[in-house]
Amino acid sequence: MGAAEKAAVGKVIVSVACSDGTIAPAEIKQLEKIYSSLGLDPSSVSSNIHQHSATEHDLVSSVPTDQPAAGFTLDANVLARHESATDDVRKLLNTIFTEEEPEEPESAPASSTEAGDLTPHIASFIAVCWRKNSGPEKRRQNCAEI
Repeated sequence: MGAAEKAAVGKVIVSVACSDGTIAPAEIKQLEKIYSSLGLDPSSVSSNIHQHSATEHDLVSSVPTDQPAAGFTLDANVLARHESATDDVRKLLNTIFTEEEPEEPESAPASSTEAGDLTPHIASFIAVCWRKNSGPEKRRQNCAEI
């Protein structure tokens, strides 16, 4: 992964951490650890949080105040901006996670009742992906354990 891709991942992680509107000191420490594992400067976490907060504030403050109070309307520009950002992140993640995967024998797809709840598996997968010093082989091994 190149430096630009790592920086983009860092900014995405900061935006996820800021998505609830607050960021706790423990979250900042965790972000600094993630930045270190990505090879990014951990001291840039604070500036990226500020940049993200300022950008979001600018977007909100640019909404015209003469909108009618009654009813619900969607701002097409905001939706387009979010859709574009989502598409950019999707493309970035596709470039990161395109490793050669071993061929698996084809089997009949499991129904939702056979598959069960995947939430614990997804959480485990995310934890495995972010473990420090885990190369592709170690990630495969950890995923096999799940």
